[in-house]
Amino acid sequence: MVNMQTFTKIQVATISLIQAKEAFIRNDFVSATILSGAAQQIVRDICKSRGIEPTLKTISNVSGHSGQLVHDLVTDAYNKMKHADKDPEGVVEVSQDEPRALMTLAATDLMRLKEITSKEISEFVEFVRTIKSPTNLSSSGRVLDFV
Repeated sequence: MVNMQTFTKIQVATISLIQAKEAFIRNDFVSATILSGAAQQIVRDICKSRGIEPTLKTISNVSGHSGQLVHDLVTDAYNKMKHADKDPEGVVEVSQDEPRALMTLAATDLMRLKEITSKEISEFVEFVRTIKSPTNLSSSGRVLDFV
């Protein structure tokens, strides 16, 4: 019999973000993007379920760009990595900018949720604050400089 562990969604997100940070430090931007992208979706959805405006929505409102455009810019590389149905032979470009943006959004939403409850997550938030600003947040070459 397999001994199963149980995790809350917040725990799944925070574990993923801590691992994304470690991947980022190793310059493994593919793993950092996948892990931080999944975590960002989880915390965004929890924000919505608790009636808290997700950071992506705030950025959309402040920037005047549609929510869909902001979402697409930030998640372009992540979505191309995890979906092979439309372009199974496709190539994905990724740099530090994609995981940095996703980690920033996730950290901000965790703060909105008041879920900075462990030393590891506090250290993750501090790490996010120290990462160099992005130059390009999508593999399509569009610049989104308000994240």
